[in-house]
Amino acid sequence: MPGFFKKLNRFVMKKLIYLFALAAIVASCSTNPAFMVDGSIKGWKDGPVTLKKRIDGNWITVDSTQMKKGKFSFSGTVDVPGMYYVIPPSGRKDAIPFFLENSNIEITGNSDDPKDVEVHGSAAQDEFRNFYDRVDSINNQMSSYYEKYAKARSENDTTTSAHIEKELNDLYKIENDIQKAFVLDNPNSFVAPYILLQIQYGMDASELNSYVENFSADVMKTPSAQTLSMRIKKLEKVAVGQQAPDFTMNDADGKPVKLSDVYKQHKYLLVDFWASWCAPCRQENPNVVAVWQKYHNDGFGVMGVSLDAKKDAWMKAVKDDNLTWTQVSDLEGWKNSAADLYGVNSIPSNILLDQTGKIIAHNLRGDDLQNEISALLNNKK
Repeated sequence: MPGFFKKLNRFVMKKLIYLFALAAIVASCSTNPAFMVDGSIKGWKDGPVTLKKRIDGNWITVDSTQMKKGKFSFSGTVDVPGMYYVIPPSGRKDAIPFFLENSNIEITGNSDDPKDVEVHGSAAQDEFRNFYDRVDSINNQMSSYYEKYAKARSENDTTTSAHIEKELNDLYKIENDIQKAFVLDNPNSFVAPYILLQIQYGMDASELNSYVENFSADVMKTPSAQTLSMRIKKLEKVAVGQQAPDFTMNDADGKPVKLSDVYKQHKYLLVDFWASWCAPCRQENPNVVAVWQKYHNDGFGVMGVSLDAKKDAWMKAVKDDNLTWTQVSDLEGWKNSAADLYGVNSIPSNILLDQTGKIIAHNLRGDDLQNEISALLNNKK
C-alpha cells in the first residue's frame, strides 16, 4: 500500500504541474496586449475599409474589413502607439487619422464633417488632442487671415496683402515654437514624432537630428519616427559639402538633360524646384529672374525642376514668368524623381552647386540669393 500511495502522489503532482503550466499559458495568452477598434461613421458607404500606417510616404496595410451600414471593426496588436489611418471605401481623401495603441478604441462621427469625428480609448490620442487644443486659437486666427489674404490678392491690394503676410508669419512662428518646444520637452511621448513630422519642412539633416536623437527607444519604433530617420539619411546625402547626386530628366521638348552636364557649364548653378500651381514659387520667380539677369554673364546659371503634372500649365508659367533657363520635369507632380532624390518635400526649394557639382547652399531666396551669388562671383574675380 505505501508503494501505491507513492505512485498516486507522483501522478497527482504531475497532473498539478501540468494544470499549473496550462493555466500560465492561458493567462499569458489572455493578457497579450492587443487593440480592438470599433467604428461607426454616418454617411460612409458599404465596402472595403483598411487600417494603414504610413512610413516615408508608403502606405502599409495593417488590417482590412468590410464596412456594413456605417460600422467596421479592426483588431490586432502594435508594438507601440503611433499615428494610423482608417481608409474608407471612398479612398484616402476621406481617411481618419488617429493614434492607435493596444486598447479598446471607439471611432464615431459623420462623414460630412471631419471635425465631428471623435476617438475614444487611446491615451496617445487624448494627449494629441490636448496639445492641439493649446494651438487651436492660433489656427483659427490664421484661417481668418487666409481668407482676408486671398481677398486682398484678388483685388491686387499689395499693401494689405503684405501686412497680412507679416501677421501670418508671426502667428506661424508662435505656433512653430510651441510645437518645437513640445517635441524637445517630451522625448518619451509617442505623439512627439508625429508633431515633428508636421514641422520638419525646410529643416536640414543636422537640425532634424537634433530633435530625433532625443527620442526614447520605444518612441523610435513609431511610424512617424521611422519616417524621420529615413528622411535624415536622405538629407545627409545632399547636405552642404556633399557631391550633388546626378540625374537625367527631360526638358519640354522631350530631350534628356543631365544635371552634371549643366553645372559644368557654370561657375555656380541654382537647381530650383518649383511648380506652376505653387503661389510662393511664382512670387519668388521674379527675384530669381532678376539675379539671373544680373549675373548670368558672370557664370551664374539656373536649372528649373518643375513638380507639375500638366505640361500646358508648366509651359504657361515658364512663359508668363520669363524663365529663360533650362527647364526639366517628369510631369509626376510630388512623385518627381529628382525631388525625391534631393529630399524635397516643400517648394519653393533650391540647391546651389559649384562647377564641380559640390553643394554649397540650400534654399536661398530673396536678398539672400542676391547676396550669396554676388559674394561668390566677386571672390572668383
